[in-house]
Amino acid sequence: MRGVFLTDIAHFEIFRSGAKMGQKEHSFFSNLFSAYEILPFNTESSRRASIIQEKLDKVGLEVNIMDVLIAGTRLGHGISRIATRDKDFKAIAKVEQLLAMNGL
Repeated sequence: MRGVFLTDIAHFEIFRSGAKMGQKEHSFFSNLFSAYEILPFNTESSRRASIIQEKLDKVGLEVNIMDVLIAGTRLGHGISRIATRDKDFKAIAKVEQLLAMNGL
């Protein structure tokens, strides 16, 4: 798989606070999620996220659970790269084969 992919977990994470989001921000994210394929959280995503969480626990790293689910989704769909500025993905990359590149 090549290209840009978003996850349904990321969609939830962004839109769960919709009431706090301004119209411009809401429009931006709506357009973003309409433009790219959205990867679903499935059984393989869950398995991969569980492995990530177990590895993080072993080394004592605390990471936002939503980011663990997003990383699990990407890895479960065979995607090992993520463009982000979120430091949690850099922590996940310390225990799992996820390439967290600066972006977005």
